[in-house]
Amino acid sequence: MQTNLVLFVLTALTTLTCLTAPRSADGQVLISLLLGDKVSSEKFHLGINMGLNLADLSGIDGAKARTGFNLGILGEWRFARNWYLQPELGVFYYAGATKLPADVFPPPPELEDSLEGDDVKRRLKYFTIPLLVKYGVAENRLHLGLGPQVGFLTSASDTYKGTASTGNKITVDQDIKDSTASTDAGILFNLEWKVRPGFSPSLVARYYLGLVDTIKDNPGDTVYNRVLSIILTIPVGGDPSKKKPDDGD
Repeated sequence: MQTNLVLFVLTALTTLTCLTAPRSADGQVLISLLLGDKVSSEKFHLGINMGLNLADLSGIDGAKARTGFNLGILGEWRFARNWYLQPELGVFYYAGATKLPADVFPPPPELEDSLEGDDVKRRLKYFTIPLLVKYGVAENRLHLGLGPQVGFLTSASDTYKGTASTGNKITVDQDIKDSTASTDAGILFNLEWKVRPGFSPSLVARYYLGLVDTIKDNPGDTVYNRVLSIILTIPVGGDPSKKKPDDGD
């Protein structure tokens, strides 16, 4: 387990470097070159998560989900026949909502008289750390998962649309990071289908139930993150089941 943790952290740092490099599409190749076959074994492998978030905020009448994306890395460790532990690092994780009421999320003073109805969009961006415990059924191809997720806010903004005195349409972004809780936490419900048993790409449906008020020092009703994610997971490194035995074995 200690070796797997070291590999996970090392690959996390490598992946973060790859994702911030100009040619991020070469990230998986670079990881494999740097770490070789050590990133995968019969019981442990690393992977890359990428997908879409359909995010909403709880307790707000009329609010609609907004679309964002998610991107991160994972380590999957099989510690028993059908049981798995999966830590992750979510480099980009978008939340928030759209069609929010302006009386609850007031615009900047200069836009108050020109705001067009209730059309406020809130964008929240986090660095997340999920930790899932998964159980495999259907020949270990269907994984049912549950676990906590902690998120650290990296940016937050509200977008308002209106009409200027000249009649032109305007859009104003307001930074709200100072009034947004810096840390989020909640529970993940995970449903994963692998293309084939073992080392394989997989399709994931995931629901995040936030349990921390996203508004700092909120005097009103609590506002929680609610996020439905559709994710494609791509394993990194070679398939351990297809490795050739060493000479002399």
